[in-house]
Order: sequence, then C-alpha cells, then structure tokens
Amino acid sequence: MIGILGPSDSVALAQEVAHQLGRSADLITLAYQHVDEAVDLARSLEPMCEVLLFTGAVPFESAKRAGTWQCDLDVIRHSQADLYRMIALILKETRGKFPRVSVDSLDSDAVHRVFADMGLPIPEVIIPVVDEQGAFVFEDVEGTASAHLAALERGDVEAALTCLDGTRRLLVAAGATTWRIDHAWVTIVEALRRAWLASEVKKSKGSSIAIALLKSEVSAGGSRSKANASRASIDRAVATHARRMGSRFVVDDGRYMVTTTEAAIEKMLDQFRNGQKSLVDLATKPPDGMTTILGVGFGGTFATALDSAEKAFQISGSSRQPALVRGNGTVESFVDGAQAGMSLQETSDAILKLAAQTGLGPLSLRRLIAALGRIDHTAVTAQQLAEFYGIMPRSARRMLGRLVAAGYAREAGIRGSVGAGRPHVLYDVDLPRLGQIIASGVSAVEA
Repeated sequence: MIGILGPSDSVALAQEVAHQLGRSADLITLAYQHVDEAVDLARSLEPMCEVLLFTGAVPFESAKRAGTWQCDLDVIRHSQADLYRMIALILKETRGKFPRVSVDSLDSDAVHRVFADMGLPIPEVIIPVVDEQGAFVFEDVEGTASAHLAALERGDVEAALTCLDGTRRLLVAAGATTWRIDHAWVTIVEALRRAWLASEVKKSKGSSIAIALLKSEVSAGGSRSKANASRASIDRAVATHARRMGSRFVVDDGRYMVTTTEAAIEKMLDQFRNGQKSLVDLATKPPDGMTTILGVGFGGTFATALDSAEKAFQISGSSRQPALVRGNGTVESFVDGAQAGMSLQETSDAILKLAAQTGLGPLSLRRLIAALGRIDHTAVTAQQLAEFYGIMPRSARRMLGRLVAAGYAREAGIRGSVGAGRPHVLYDVDLPRLGQIIASGVSAVEA
C-alpha cells in the first residue's frame, strides 16, 4: 500500500492519476492544512504502508529527520515539466506578457534552462528551500514567503512562483500576485510507478530484495547492423528471464534494471552453474558484436539493494565479468566456478588515498564512478552528472572540480545552451584510471 501526504489539491491530483492508471485501490491518502502536521499524519499511515510518498520536499525532509521508519519514504519532486506547464498557463493568462518573477524550491540551473528554452528573461531571484546538504534554508513556509515579499518590495520582481501551498496562501493574503507550481501529470505518474515498484518489492517475504543491472554495448570493431539485431535479441532475452523469475524490469538509457528477490537470483545462479540458460548468459556469452556488464545486488530495502547493485555493476565494468554484492558487502564472482568472495573494504589504503586526494568519501567515490559509467565521461557536464548521481548540479560541479584539482579530470571545452542560458563546462574524466584504483581497493578474502 502507498500512503500519499500533501495539501488537499495535490493529494486529489495524485488520486486522479492513480484512478486513471487503474491503481486507486492501492493508495491511502491524507491531506494536511499546514506542513507541520505532515510527520504526525505520516506516522499514522506508517503501519499500513510499504511506501510513504510526500507531495513536497519540505515535509519529506522533515520526515527523514524524524527518526527511523518501518516503511520507505519518497517524494514527488517538482520537475522541469512542472515549470514548463506553469509558464504556459501564465503566458495564456497574461496573453503573452510574462512578468518578472521570483521562483522557489527548484534548482537554479533547472530554472535557468527552462526559462532560456522558453525565450524568457532568466529570473534574478531564485529562492532555495533545501540546500545541497539537505538542510532547510528556512525553518517554515513563512520564511520562504518573506523572501518573495522582500523581492517584491524591492521592485526586483512583479510576481512570485512558488511550489509551496503554505507560501502561496501567505503571499495571496499579502496581496502579492502569485502562482503555485503544481505537479504535471507526467511527474506524478513517474513518482507513483516508482513507489508501486518499491512497494511490491518490499512486500516480498522471506527473502532480501535483489536488483540486477545489465547493459550491453557494441564491441570495438563490431558491426552496427549486427549490434542492432543483438540488442533486439537482448530485449527479448531480458523480458523472458524476468518473467521466469517473476520479476519486473525497466530500461534507462540502455541499461536494464531487473527487480526481484534474493531467492529468485539464487535460483538463477544455480541454473547457470548447472549449465541451464539464465540471465548470466547474456554477460558470459553475449551476442556477436556486443559486450555485456552485469551487476547484481542484495539488500533489505530497495535503496540498499540498488546501492549494492551499482557497486557490482562498477566491478563488472572493470573486470568484464558478472559480479554480485550481498547485503553484508561481500562481493562474489560466479564465472568459471569461482566461489571466492571479496569484501568491500571502504577503509582500504587505495580508497583512503583516493578519498584524501579528492576530498570525497569512499562511498561517494563509488557512487560517482557508477554514475560516470552511465554517461559519456569524456564530455560530461555538471547537470548530466547531477541527474545520474541524484544530487544538485552545484554539488556535481563541486565534485567534478575536485577531480580536476586532483588530476583525474580536465575541463575539455564549453557547450552552449539554448537561448540566454549560461553555457555548460564539459569535463573529460579519466574513468579507466579511477576504475582501476577503485578495483584495487577491493580486497579478496576467503568466503
């Protein structure tokens, strides 16, 4: 069951989307009048839900600070699609005369990109609600409203755009021209599907959650035509194996994510070791013209299983052999009968040395390299890294800057943006070198 918490209009919209998708029976919803009520309402839903989905970042961050939870917490974050939709509605309402506005909650790079894409002046006042460390910039919606009103009083802006219902009500009461950025349909659909998947996995009993990440690429010198045919066969094979395991899979930028249980993966490994066809064959016996990376991770929650799978995927990318990371951090290879395990030593000399050189933590380094492995690391922007790593662009920019300072990356040029947006710096990251260092930081011990 999914619990949804937010203002009454946001909750109603989520219910409508779920109804259209035929899944309204899977939801329990509660609406609050003030954001301070959110955590208490969430606690009342906790015993009945596998996932609690907040419609705003402020109550979500408050819940994360409220101690441990028996269910997963997630949020419907405001997206660029929401801002595009709001701008279109304002242009219609004002007959094309878009006012100078202040904007809150959204990342400044995203705001710049959307306004530039629409050919509109970039807002000079962008008000963050949560900083890059996840700390609140303002303790309540009154603080955000005050920031908007100050910009209006200075004459910097003519109107306010806010993602916060409480802030909107305060601004309207103060007589300010205000629009609230509501979630677009597509934003809610994506969040609900993510929550349903996490819920279904969490309901699996008697076994840890397991996630398999698989990606096939054209081999050096391989034929493009054969590769296209091979990709089609891989699509069919992944679908077949996922169905046999009673699992689901999604494809993101050419990488497959199969979500299942530990028991299903163990059965798959037994089949592979007994010479029967399994998902592992796609990595050990890839189609002509292709190479395949396969990483499998176990965990007690969807998030920990995915983190283990990302580590295994990185190890597989370096070794070119399938890898499995268990919930306790043990790494296993299941190729050619190898049964020896490895333990991920976050404090190994190689990892600590690299952490000291870059100023990044060991886990952050592993996640960073996993993210870089999914994009063109020879010409990556901070925005691209942010999307794949799951952080703010300014945080990604800082991480890339540290790699440059440590000699593991260089600024490779500038990519111009559409409209009046600022250009993006392209970074060339020496991923093979980083991968070798990370791989050397995994020490083998007897299983």
